[in-house]
Amino acid sequence: VSTQSTWGIGESQIVELGRKEVGALKPLFGDIEFSFILTFKNNKARIFACSGEDSCDNPPPGTILDGEAVSNRHGMYEFLLVPQQVTQGCVTPIKVLVLHNDVSCLNAQTLHYLTYTLCHSFFNWLGTIKMPCLCEYAGRMAKFAGTHREGPVIIPESLASGFYYI
Repeated sequence: VSTQSTWGIGESQIVELGRKEVGALKPLFGDIEFSFILTFKNNKARIFACSGEDSCDNPPPGTILDGEAVSNRHGMYEFLLVPQQVTQGCVTPIKVLVLHNDVSCLNAQTLHYLTYTLCHSFFNWLGTIKMPCLCEYAGRMAKFAGTHREGPVIIPESLASGFYYI
Protein backbone atom coordinates (compact mmCIF):
# COMPACT_ATOMS: atom_id res chain seq x y z
CA VAL A 1 0.00 0.00 0.00
CA SER A 2 1.41 3.35 -0.99
CA THR A 3 0.13 6.62 0.41
CA GLN A 4 1.07 10.02 -0.92
CA SER A 5 -0.08 13.37 0.37
CA THR A 6 -0.17 16.39 -1.91
CA TRP A 7 -0.89 19.74 -0.26
CA GLY A 8 -2.00 22.89 -2.04
CA ILE A 9 -3.00 21.41 -5.37
CA GLY A 10 -5.54 23.43 -7.31
CA GLU A 11 -8.45 22.19 -9.40
CA SER A 12 -6.71 23.17 -12.64
CA GLN A 13 -3.64 21.04 -11.83
CA ILE A 14 -5.46 17.77 -11.09
CA VAL A 15 -5.30 16.22 -14.56
CA GLU A 16 -1.65 17.10 -15.02
CA LEU A 17 -0.79 15.74 -11.57
CA GLY A 18 -2.61 12.53 -12.39
CA ARG A 19 -0.70 12.00 -15.59
CA LYS A 20 2.70 12.70 -14.06
CA GLU A 21 2.28 10.88 -10.75
CA VAL A 22 0.53 7.80 -12.12
CA GLY A 23 2.98 7.67 -15.03
CA ALA A 24 5.88 7.67 -12.56
CA LEU A 25 4.30 5.03 -10.30
CA LYS A 26 3.26 2.50 -12.97
CA PRO A 27 6.82 1.33 -13.77
CA LEU A 28 7.61 1.03 -10.06
CA PHE A 29 4.60 -1.19 -9.32
CA GLY A 30 4.92 -3.30 -12.46
CA ASP A 31 2.00 -5.75 -12.57
CA ILE A 32 0.72 -4.80 -9.10
CA GLU A 33 -2.72 -3.18 -9.07
CA PHE A 34 -2.88 0.23 -7.38
CA SER A 35 -5.15 3.21 -6.89
CA PHE A 36 -4.25 6.89 -6.78
CA ILE A 37 -6.84 8.85 -4.83
CA LEU A 38 -6.88 12.51 -3.83
CA THR A 39 -8.95 13.91 -0.95
CA PHE A 40 -9.87 17.57 -0.58
CA LYS A 41 -11.19 18.98 2.68
CA ASN A 42 -11.60 22.56 1.55
CA ASN A 43 -14.27 22.82 -1.11
CA LYS A 44 -17.27 25.02 -1.62
CA ALA A 45 -19.87 22.25 -1.66
CA ARG A 46 -22.61 22.26 0.97
CA ILE A 47 -25.14 19.49 1.54
CA PHE A 48 -28.49 19.92 3.29
CA ALA A 49 -31.03 17.35 4.42
CA CYS A 50 -34.48 18.89 4.03
CA SER A 51 -37.42 17.30 5.84
CA GLY A 52 -40.21 19.61 4.83
CA GLU A 53 -40.72 22.95 3.22
CA ASP A 54 -39.14 25.03 5.99
CA SER A 55 -36.82 22.57 7.73
CA CYS A 56 -33.26 21.94 6.54
CA ASP A 57 -30.55 20.36 8.65
CA ASN A 58 -27.07 18.98 8.25
CA PRO A 59 -27.11 15.46 6.83
CA PRO A 60 -26.04 12.58 9.08
CA PRO A 61 -22.45 11.30 9.03
CA GLY A 62 -21.82 8.84 6.23
CA THR A 63 -23.93 10.70 3.69
CA ILE A 64 -22.53 10.20 0.18
CA LEU A 65 -23.24 12.47 -2.77
CA ASP A 66 -22.38 10.66 -5.95
CA GLY A 67 -23.28 10.42 -9.61
CA GLU A 68 -24.71 13.32 -11.58
CA ALA A 69 -24.97 15.52 -8.48
CA VAL A 70 -21.18 15.84 -8.38
CA SER A 71 -19.47 17.76 -11.16
CA ASN A 72 -17.17 15.43 -13.00
CA ARG A 73 -15.28 17.90 -15.14
CA HIS A 74 -12.14 15.81 -15.49
CA GLY A 75 -13.74 12.51 -16.52
CA MET A 76 -12.56 10.82 -13.32
CA TYR A 77 -14.66 9.25 -10.59
CA GLU A 78 -15.40 11.57 -7.67
CA PHE A 79 -17.82 11.81 -4.77
CA LEU A 80 -18.57 13.91 -1.68
CA LEU A 81 -18.66 12.39 1.82
CA VAL A 82 -19.91 13.79 5.13
CA PRO A 83 -17.46 12.13 7.55
CA GLN A 84 -18.57 13.51 10.91
CA GLN A 85 -21.43 15.05 12.86
CA VAL A 86 -21.54 18.84 12.84
CA THR A 87 -23.40 20.65 15.61
CA GLN A 88 -22.70 24.27 14.63
CA GLY A 89 -22.91 25.81 11.20
CA CYS A 90 -23.10 24.02 7.91
CA VAL A 91 -21.30 20.76 7.21
CA THR A 92 -18.51 20.80 4.62
CA PRO A 93 -18.12 17.41 2.99
CA ILE A 94 -14.78 16.09 1.81
CA LYS A 95 -14.27 15.55 -1.89
CA VAL A 96 -12.67 12.28 -3.02
CA LEU A 97 -11.25 12.08 -6.53
CA VAL A 98 -9.97 8.82 -8.01
CA LEU A 99 -7.20 9.64 -10.48
CA HIS A 100 -6.28 6.03 -11.22
CA ASN A 101 -7.76 2.67 -10.20
CA ASP A 102 -6.47 -0.72 -11.32
CA VAL A 103 -7.72 -2.60 -8.26
CA SER A 104 -10.50 -4.87 -9.45
CA CYS A 105 -12.23 -5.22 -6.06
CA LEU A 106 -12.26 -1.46 -5.36
CA ASN A 107 -15.63 -0.46 -6.79
CA ALA A 108 -17.57 2.69 -5.84
CA GLN A 109 -19.41 1.16 -2.88
CA THR A 110 -16.22 -0.32 -1.43
CA LEU A 111 -14.41 3.00 -1.86
CA HIS A 112 -17.24 4.85 -0.06
CA TYR A 113 -17.11 2.39 2.84
CA LEU A 114 -13.29 2.42 3.02
CA THR A 115 -13.08 6.22 3.03
CA TYR A 116 -15.75 6.58 5.72
CA THR A 117 -14.13 3.86 7.85
CA LEU A 118 -10.72 5.52 7.60
CA CYS A 119 -12.27 8.69 9.09
CA HIS A 120 -12.97 6.58 12.22
CA SER A 121 -9.55 4.92 12.45
CA PHE A 122 -7.27 7.66 13.75
CA PHE A 123 -4.91 6.30 16.40
CA ASN A 124 -5.63 7.43 19.97
CA TRP A 125 -8.84 9.26 19.05
CA LEU A 126 -12.30 7.92 19.83
CA GLY A 127 -14.34 10.10 17.50
CA THR A 128 -14.31 10.78 13.82
CA ILE A 129 -11.91 13.07 12.01
CA LYS A 130 -12.63 15.05 8.88
CA MET A 131 -10.02 13.48 6.62
CA PRO A 132 -9.17 9.78 6.30
CA CYS A 133 -6.48 8.80 8.80
CA LEU A 134 -3.91 8.04 6.07
CA CYS A 135 -3.98 11.70 5.02
CA GLU A 136 -3.58 12.87 8.63
CA TYR A 137 -0.69 10.45 9.24
CA ALA A 138 1.06 11.62 6.06
CA GLY A 139 0.66 15.26 7.11
CA ARG A 140 2.04 14.59 10.58
CA MET A 141 4.97 12.62 9.20
CA ALA A 142 5.82 15.41 6.76
CA LYS A 143 5.65 18.00 9.55
CA PHE A 144 7.77 15.82 11.84
CA ALA A 145 10.42 15.24 9.16
CA GLY A 146 10.46 18.92 8.22
CA THR A 147 10.92 20.22 11.76
CA HIS A 148 13.39 17.60 13.04
CA ARG A 149 15.45 16.86 9.98
CA GLU A 150 19.14 17.71 10.10
CA GLY A 151 20.16 15.06 7.62
CA PRO A 152 18.65 11.74 6.74
CA VAL A 153 15.64 10.83 8.86
CA ILE A 154 16.53 7.80 10.98
CA ILE A 155 13.77 6.43 13.19
CA PRO A 156 15.07 4.38 16.14
CA GLU A 157 14.14 0.68 16.05
CA SER A 158 12.20 1.02 19.33
CA LEU A 159 9.90 3.66 17.80
CA ALA A 160 9.58 2.26 14.28
CA SER A 161 6.94 -0.34 15.16
CA GLY A 162 4.49 2.05 16.84
CA PHE A 163 2.79 5.39 16.40
CA TYR A 164 4.94 7.17 19.01
CA TYR A 165 6.64 9.47 16.53
CA ILE A 166 3.35 10.53 14.94
